[in-house]
Amino acid sequence: MMKRTYRLALMAGISTLALNGAASVGALAQANDEVVELEAIVVTGSRLARPELTTSQPVVTLDGAILDQRGFQNVAEAINEMPAIGISDTPRGDQGDNSVGRNYINMFNLGSQRTLTLVNGRRFVSSNPLSTSAASPGAQVDLNNIPAAMIQRIETVQATGASVYGSDAIAGVVNLILKDNFEGLDVDAQYGVTGRGDRQTYRVSAIGGSNFANGRGNLTVAFERSEEKGLVYNDRPSTRRGIATASNPANTGPSDGIPASITIEDHRLSEFNRNGVIFTAPAPLPRFGLTIPDPANPGQMVRAQFDGAGNIVPYNTGTYYAPAFASGGDGYAIRNVTSLISPVERNVLYANGHYDLTERVKLSFEGSAAWVDATEPANQGEFNTTLQTGSSAALLVTTENAFLTNQARSVLAAAGRNSFFLSRALDDVLPDDAQTVSKTRTQRAVVGLDGTFDVGDREFFWNASGVYGHTGGHYSTVKVNQTRFANAVDAVRDGSGNIVCRVTRANPGSTNPDIAGCKPLNLFGYGAPSDEARDYVNTIFRQDYDLDQAVGTLNVGGDLFSLPGGAVRAAIGFEHRYEKSDFRPNEASLLGVGRDVPVIPAKGSYNTDEFYGELLVPVVSRDMEIPLVRSFEVEGSVRYVDHSLTGKDNAWNIGERWQVTSDLMVRGSNSRTFRSPSLLELFLPRSTISASGLDPCDSRYVNGGNNPSARGANCAALYQQIGLASGQSFTSLISNVPRAVTNGGDPELKPEVADSWTVGTVITPGFVPNLTLTADWVDIKIKDAITTFDLDAIFSTCYDAPNPDSLICGRITRDATGQVVDAQLGYVNAGFTNFEALTLTGDYFFDLEDVGVEAIPGTIRLNAMVQYTNKLETSVSGLGYDLDVENGEYTNPKWKGRFSVGYDNGDLSLVWTTNYLSSAVNNVTYTYEDRDILGVGRYFRHDVSGSYRINEMVSLRAGINNVFDTNPPYPIAYQGLYDVVGRSFFFGAKVSMW
Repeated sequence: MMKRTYRLALMAGISTLALNGAASVGALAQANDEVVELEAIVVTGSRLARPELTTSQPVVTLDGAILDQRGFQNVAEAINEMPAIGISDTPRGDQGDNSVGRNYINMFNLGSQRTLTLVNGRRFVSSNPLSTSAASPGAQVDLNNIPAAMIQRIETVQATGASVYGSDAIAGVVNLILKDNFEGLDVDAQYGVTGRGDRQTYRVSAIGGSNFANGRGNLTVAFERSEEKGLVYNDRPSTRRGIATASNPANTGPSDGIPASITIEDHRLSEFNRNGVIFTAPAPLPRFGLTIPDPANPGQMVRAQFDGAGNIVPYNTGTYYAPAFASGGDGYAIRNVTSLISPVERNVLYANGHYDLTERVKLSFEGSAAWVDATEPANQGEFNTTLQTGSSAALLVTTENAFLTNQARSVLAAAGRNSFFLSRALDDVLPDDAQTVSKTRTQRAVVGLDGTFDVGDREFFWNASGVYGHTGGHYSTVKVNQTRFANAVDAVRDGSGNIVCRVTRANPGSTNPDIAGCKPLNLFGYGAPSDEARDYVNTIFRQDYDLDQAVGTLNVGGDLFSLPGGAVRAAIGFEHRYEKSDFRPNEASLLGVGRDVPVIPAKGSYNTDEFYGELLVPVVSRDMEIPLVRSFEVEGSVRYVDHSLTGKDNAWNIGERWQVTSDLMVRGSNSRTFRSPSLLELFLPRSTISASGLDPCDSRYVNGGNNPSARGANCAALYQQIGLASGQSFTSLISNVPRAVTNGGDPELKPEVADSWTVGTVITPGFVPNLTLTADWVDIKIKDAITTFDLDAIFSTCYDAPNPDSLICGRITRDATGQVVDAQLGYVNAGFTNFEALTLTGDYFFDLEDVGVEAIPGTIRLNAMVQYTNKLETSVSGLGYDLDVENGEYTNPKWKGRFSVGYDNGDLSLVWTTNYLSSAVNNVTYTYEDRDILGVGRYFRHDVSGSYRINEMVSLRAGINNVFDTNPPYPIAYQGLYDVVGRSFFFGAKVSMW
């Protein structure tokens, strides 16, 4: 009878990898006489059980023990450390409002929406809502929903999976395999803190399980609670420095040997601050700033601002470079209110079990509930500045305003002003505890039946399962009610000399709460707004959402017949999947009483019927004694999908595995994969969002791009249109500061398709026992990619094309001065992505006594995981004019590695891990003419951890992450691949009750 369980020998092999934490699956299956005795199991990427763990696809495994050994707070942290994983969506860094605190995996940096995450080989309900503020599109699974205590192992399959599992597996598959036969009770606790005494982390978990009915069944239950504190940019040296890139005033042209952009520190937005900067016109240029006599330099004039008491005083603009770019001075430092790491609280309950109904039929189930709360530790709030337009533009104030001090009035009178424009951040207008809050509740239930039956003398397997998952949650934040804000800032005196709102004085008998309840708002100086006024103007904006998923599957398979090479195995199956999303803004959001357009409610659903089949043909076996062909097998799989919205599609995979000798195996695969558009991409309502992009006609960028001659000609036409002789003096504000643009989904989207192939080898040299080396080349080409037609893509396609498309250029609206005032963004089937990489792994372990070190008993374990990215190029437009070549850049260095050395003597385990990033550049197209600092050198981060088993019940562990407190290399302030937390410590203990 074919059993989907590991034999004891296999489990021992996996356990040897716990310290190193990662290995190619090939490392567990050397081609020798011992391994072929392993009973058949199912490996991720196939539904067929096989007696060997190696497959035709690159498969890499992490053992669950790494989570405790390395002190990871979340299963996502372990996965994200693998070189094949790019910059994932995590609580580190500013995320979209509805994605605060999420953990989405991003394999190969192709986008988290292109990595399929499974639990026990089945789909899991998404946590990505149908919202305008989601960090990225797709149906991603939040790994916060999975307790670390339940993880048995994690398998990742590269560049394939759609033919076996369906949509989304373009980059690959991450399969979380949970403990399902646990016996005993383990209680675990862990505490972490940084060397600076902040960013505390806590995790408490318990897992208990027991067999029952004389071993016919098992029930395993786990609960986990974790909490992570947050950080803001000012909490760390690299981000506190305020590093930015500004236009170089010394630059004279494209061939002068002087960089067009230079690196600056203490980046400030000189156009506004918390107290309020005074302008004579609602434009950000310095010449429009109000000037007053400088008391420190008689006869000199200086820019003006308000101080905390509401008086007009000199204003230091710092070193000014361009709108929104200054170094030093009194301008606004955005880093003060930028989130670095979001606080996250998790409570997760997970249970699974199984029961043998008969000798040939097993019932199994899973049930889970997760409560995840996350916040942004800093709220950037609202602004009224000369950098913005509409409701967020600088405020026109007359000297009639009742809150002006006598000193301010006299200064304005001396300057001949009876009105001015106030440019100010509204940090103190929002409540002191105002935060962006995300709360998510996820429930999931799975029921399955597995069995076998005979046809003649052959045994076949079958399984059926039903999955239902629901994610519900909301996002909320505090913003100003624009109508009330406009009422409150227009403060005058009534007949009794009291300061009131003008609208209240003009309508004394009104019962409208916006009028009768108006409280005047003082904006002259930070801290000036009263609590009553703040309560009046502030409103909670909340958006609720629900996502539902239902999946039913039926599979049957087994040995069809025998060939000289072995039994031909096949499986066929059917899957029906239903996905639904519902997005509901509250009344404030729906009515658009804030500064954005009304947020439109949205809902959508689709269902798929999917038929699939898989075939494994052993062509040559060892018994045939063919030279240099110890074994050879071919496998194939195909999936046909009927999608209720996007129509019919298919995916397929053909793979080969050739065991040349006992020491060498060669493998390869060729696939067609696809990703259907998500509900967010299909049904996202058109709404206003903030966006920025590098305007090609900005003087800093007009000589760049992939087609400089075409860009120059197209921009010259723009300069002529707005009355400029050249672009030397044109600074596009949208290059520096986000503007309001329009964004939305498209119900006519079609699936994106990828053609992929891999070729690789597994080497297990007999002359070096316990050594396994793997190498795999991965090639992925995505066409008709579903992507956001963002500002950069529109800009490049419009201005870098020799014959610009009028429809694309028509997506951008400029005013008479050339500034972008609107743009039509949205999801389209247009782009392409080409990716090529080499992935390498190595595993080796040996006993010290075998190398002559008998005084120190124990085992040394070595592990290496390396990725070389040969190509990662993307064109959002699909036309190539906006081609972005990323390999070798900060976000995607050519070489990434993870190396570890461990020691284990049974009770004591130690491991040292080094993460490596090769040198990288900001942009592969830049030369010194473009920037003064083009790149950074190699980067290493070292971690050390250890555990000690006191007795059969108690074990302790501790570790140091980033041992040498290494910061990101200058001038990188923060970027997801580089550690910004610095040195941190963790301490943990586990107690096994029985």
